[in-house]
Amino acid sequence: MFNKFDKTIKSEIDAAEKLRKKGKLDEALKAFETLVQQHPQSPRARYGKAQAEDDLAEKQRSNDLLQKAINTYREAAELPDVTSDLLRATLKKRAERQQFLGRMRGSLATLEKLVQLFPEDAALKNDLGVAYLLLGDNKGAKRVYEEVLAVAPGDGFAKVHYGFILKSENKIAESIPYLK
Repeated sequence: MFNKFDKTIKSEIDAAEKLRKKGKLDEALKAFETLVQQHPQSPRARYGKAQAEDDLAEKQRSNDLLQKAINTYREAAELPDVTSDLLRATLKKRAERQQFLGRMRGSLATLEKLVQLFPEDAALKNDLGVAYLLLGDNKGAKRVYEEVLAVAPGDGFAKVHYGFILKSENKIAESIPYLK
């Protein structure tokens, strides 16, 4: 999760992360904000800031702060030299938090980007299928689950969701093998 530059400031990032994990969220956020000011091109520092904002939003039950965290996750993902692990974690967390706020179309767009970046990841495709279902787009979800099942026919998550879609289309007999 650390690119070459982030490794040079790893001890500072670790110190801020330690504050976050201890629940000292205000201190952690200040530490990450300082790191971002000093090193604006650091994806890991920006990700840490987003996590601290996210944790603080949860603690304070603040949708405004959560929206700020969602924006910071986006900023982290858009920086140059983001490692693929950090990019995946950042965009996945962003999509989850967008869904939590009811920003389904935004979450769908984030998940579509993730699937474009990591096309071999069936779990991400399954998440994308759920996003389509949450929007009421069964056709979009069906297409995604067909793609997953084409490469991973034993994927239970995709099978059951695909089966439910078939059932909703009144294709009861066709849905049974997927729902077993």
